[in-house]
Amino acid sequence: MTMIGRWLLLGALAAPLLSLGAMTWLRARPSTGARVSAALQWVGAVMAALLTTVVAIHGTVAVSIGSSGGVVFGLTANRLTVVLIVLVVGIGAVVQSFSVRYLRSDLHAARFVAGTGALVASMIVVAASSTLIGLLVGWVAASASFLVIAGYRPDLPGVRASARRMAVAFLVGDGALVVATLIIAQRVGNVALVDSNGAALSHVADRLGGTGSIVALLIVVSALARSAQGPFGFWLPGTVAAPTPVSALLHAGFVNAGGILLIRTGAIASSSAIAMVVAFVVAAATAVGATAVMAQRSDVKSELAYSTMGQMGFMVAECAVGAFGAGLVHLFGHALYKATLFLGSGGQMHRPGQVAPVVDKRVTLGRSLLVAAAALASLGAVLAASGLSGHGASGPLTLFVAVTAGVGAWSLGTRHHPGRGLLSVSLIVAASALYGFVAAGFFAWVSPDLPAVGSAVLTPWLLLAIAAGGVTTALLLHAPAVGPRLRIALIGFGAPAGLATQRITTLRPLVLHQPRPSVGAVPVRSAA
Repeated sequence: MTMIGRWLLLGALAAPLLSLGAMTWLRARPSTGARVSAALQWVGAVMAALLTTVVAIHGTVAVSIGSSGGVVFGLTANRLTVVLIVLVVGIGAVVQSFSVRYLRSDLHAARFVAGTGALVASMIVVAASSTLIGLLVGWVAASASFLVIAGYRPDLPGVRASARRMAVAFLVGDGALVVATLIIAQRVGNVALVDSNGAALSHVADRLGGTGSIVALLIVVSALARSAQGPFGFWLPGTVAAPTPVSALLHAGFVNAGGILLIRTGAIASSSAIAMVVAFVVAAATAVGATAVMAQRSDVKSELAYSTMGQMGFMVAECAVGAFGAGLVHLFGHALYKATLFLGSGGQMHRPGQVAPVVDKRVTLGRSLLVAAAALASLGAVLAASGLSGHGASGPLTLFVAVTAGVGAWSLGTRHHPGRGLLSVSLIVAASALYGFVAAGFFAWVSPDLPAVGSAVLTPWLLLAIAAGGVTTALLLHAPAVGPRLRIALIGFGAPAGLATQRITTLRPLVLHQPRPSVGAVPVRSAA
């Protein structure tokens, strides 16, 4: 069984590399190369699924290259890393299959397909590397691979500028991780990220001494840069200029690497109070600000881009309070959700003859009772999920589920669907209960291999500050005096970099039908 697991682990890594080689070999026949590459990606996904079964039955599976001083490079599939491998390979296979038809007539499609194979292989190394140096190699390779993918259509407007901004952010973030790894290697050596008791890095912070806070802060900076948080958020909105498969691969896989880094190196990063405060403050501000900008966007892809920034902010904040299990659930759910939304973003376009739903946002007693019932019933359904309450941040997160249920009920209640109120509440409560049981089962599965939590993590109740910031922003947006000015500022802030000089100074109503000017009759002069 162990040998089978090792071959499956190597096969999951080899499949995207073989897809890269197949596309390179069949470059003269891009359609055939794309189909072969997609098939190889699905072979890797099947191997990853079978590897999960082996890990569940047998336990940890590892392959490594070592020396007398220990493991130099290796991959480890345990309960934590195997779910990351399945996520990475599965998203890559879905996007690759989508791009076969979507990029059929694209003359540059071969570059995208080859870059996707390299990116998926690099992310597997990031997710499952046994050593910190191996993770660094995969991290840098993933950055280079995605730069190739994001810039594979330089002829499209805005792509070159977006690639340059992306390269600057990655240079800073990857440089921070390189420096942190060099410090650890010089002081401690090539440390292992995985061991039998799940506390492989718990001793590293003590051995680093006074440089521990610097290393932790460098790791946080690298995670923030990859997740487009705070001052590094300038690179993500510009990626909407790229074709849809690029956006799906970015938002469903690549941008999640910041959370993966914080989870895998959690014992080091969470040993410094300064690093955790910086991570939480920047992530919380980005979560609130990006969500506010998202609400003012009118195009689907920009709205989804700012939504990703906000979701990544909340995920980083979860890691800052030591809720690594909750962050992993958030990462997994966000990847699947955003892949679906981006690949289906074309369906959001308005079609001729399509009737827009009637929305009535008046606050009525019936809608208020509907929201309260949905929130309270969902809260009870989540609390009924056994095993959920024993994990970090479970208290604030259950409250977030209740608030989300209330918001969902309000959104459904504002649309005129007579007689569907009770059905809507029932579906929301059922979804909340399903989330509770799935999250509890997921926590039970990955808990043995989650990293040890450092002593400097913040209190989980700080997560409610993000909710408070969101509520405050929503109230300000609807305030008579402040709301219009704030909306104008958010629209200008979220505008593409090339339109930065075209500032909006006032909100004017959109005139859909401009009346034609009346043309008077021209008098005809008599010949006489």
